[in-house]
Amino acid sequence: MFQEVTEGHTLVLEGAARAQIVEGTAEIFGAPFSLNEQIVVQRFKSLPIEALTPIKLEIVLGTGGKINIIEKSTISPLWKKVGEEFSLKVKSFKNKKPATMMVIGDVDSGKSTFVIYQTNLLLKQNFRVGIIDADIGQSNIGPPTVIALGVVEKGNFAKFLSQIKLKDGYFIGHTSPNRVFHRVMVGVKKMVDTVISQNCDAIIIDTTGFVRGMHARELKFQKASLITPDLIVALPKGEALESLLEPLELLGLKIERVPASENVRSRSMEERKELRKMSFAKHLLGGKIVKLSLDKCPLITQFNVGVGAPLSREVISFLEEKLSVKILHTALTEEVLLIVVRDKVRMGDVSEIVFHANEVSEGREVIVSSEKDLENLLVGLFGVDFEYKGIGILKSIDYEKRNLTLYTREDPKEVSLIQLGTVQLLENGEEIGKVSTVF
Repeated sequence: MFQEVTEGHTLVLEGAARAQIVEGTAEIFGAPFSLNEQIVVQRFKSLPIEALTPIKLEIVLGTGGKINIIEKSTISPLWKKVGEEFSLKVKSFKNKKPATMMVIGDVDSGKSTFVIYQTNLLLKQNFRVGIIDADIGQSNIGPPTVIALGVVEKGNFAKFLSQIKLKDGYFIGHTSPNRVFHRVMVGVKKMVDTVISQNCDAIIIDTTGFVRGMHARELKFQKASLITPDLIVALPKGEALESLLEPLELLGLKIERVPASENVRSRSMEERKELRKMSFAKHLLGGKIVKLSLDKCPLITQFNVGVGAPLSREVISFLEEKLSVKILHTALTEEVLLIVVRDKVRMGDVSEIVFHANEVSEGREVIVSSEKDLENLLVGLFGVDFEYKGIGILKSIDYEKRNLTLYTREDPKEVSLIQLGTVQLLENGEEIGKVSTVF
């Protein structure tokens, strides 16, 4: 089908859909949409095509695809004003340090839209921009559960953050920052340090929609304290952000409140899960089954699989008799006694195992996990010097032969360490469960 759009109006294209401009001039989030250029919009996503002149588009709609004409720009004038002021700051910092912007907002407030628009404004002025995608639940640049870094420069305009190539990452292993604040803080700081080493003029940090409640306030406060951004941009929906922003203002940080996007597409939990599936699948595409040695690639989390001395056969038999469970693996370190059992165990059974294991743990913390908890588990892969390599799926562990089976597209020869996540998923990216024993 063909669709004409009047100058100054915006066509919002919802996926799945494909569009090509055949007449006129347009922009998408400040990026030029060129004649005969084709753009594809995934299902559950939307894209505003703003007509700078009268335009004509050829559009193909897929499942769920539709169009909506809005008689104005979808970009708030305040968004542009903030971008112009930030650009002046970037210029004033040039050759000294990158100017840093941190974006805060609730879910479905348009944070990613704001980030891509600000990035394109900076690219128009020939700045080199580092984008830190810390929205681990709905990652765009990297796979979900990973704080991802992309670096863009002159001419490389983007319509979606997902178009930006992954430069570096830090594996969190969880789709929410709750319970893993320590990893999030370290990951964001490492990515900021990497951006600085890349000689970027500006840093833009996209954060999660985790903004409500005491723990959210604590995380954002500590993150801002650690990074000390030159500008915090808040996209409030009602009064939800004020209790979070007030202590940041007390730190002396500059905060700009801009309107949340009026045209952002609200997504259900199921739609978010489907988007994660597509992203996981993208970063697992072309994977294969490989075997790695536990002696060369230990599994790292609050307990380290493959590290420590096993309990004696007599002690294991004693525990198995007391508990009526099959114990597959034990490891005793200075701080922890790890016990891996064959079948999933209920919370009450875990407590009983811990109670009896205390007799042999000599005061160490006792951690109980099941073989099923460690199957189809998302993992982060690292090389030497903790260099992020990618993700994989842990399929199984052979404790006797001390090796593990992994599904990944990454080169196993470059993997020196494997970090466990909490998400269980299939090779097609579908989430099939979550486990708590690895944290």
